[in-house]
Amino acid sequence: MLAANLIAIFACGGWGLEAGSQTLQLVSTFEKIDLEESMKLIKSIVLIGALLFSYNLFSGVSVSIPVFIDLENGYAEGDMFAARSSGNIVENIGCGRRISDFEIVPGTGLTNYAFCQARNSEGQYVQCFTTDPAKMDVIATASAYSFLLFAFDPAQPIAPDIYDCKAIWVSHQSRYLPNTAVDKDIKAK
Repeated sequence: MLAANLIAIFACGGWGLEAGSQTLQLVSTFEKIDLEESMKLIKSIVLIGALLFSYNLFSGVSVSIPVFIDLENGYAEGDMFAARSSGNIVENIGCGRRISDFEIVPGTGLTNYAFCQARNSEGQYVQCFTTDPAKMDVIATASAYSFLLFAFDPAQPIAPDIYDCKAIWVSHQSRYLPNTAVDKDIKAK
């Protein structure tokens, strides 16, 4: 009876047809289910819902933002996990900081600068540098699963494909974390 009621509820929106003596009556399937059957029905509905939607219930939203470089408008963006797990061998994005007592230019003191760099799947490359302490603090927050965006003035390169960092954004959200299905696909490659 439970299976028939369950099918009737899903197929007819809670209503079913019942044959009696020689006539068909439209009856509510909810009226015919006792308390024990109701609990079984509720558990069955919850179980079916969990099975059908378990992937979304347990994995959450996951996005993959590949490296994108816009030399015309002066920015590069992407999430580090997507770049690392891309199907190509060139795509990458990241930021770093170099602190050393080694002087690159004699008489200038410590080497202390930060940079961001990106290479998209087509091999296009861009890099920016900064000595701004606030930008270096932003860079220090980046992690393996961060989304990065850095901006530069495309009209003022320091050298080919190298610019001064105008702005740096680092975002940390659960959406940039890999989910189990993504991890399994990557390991299989």
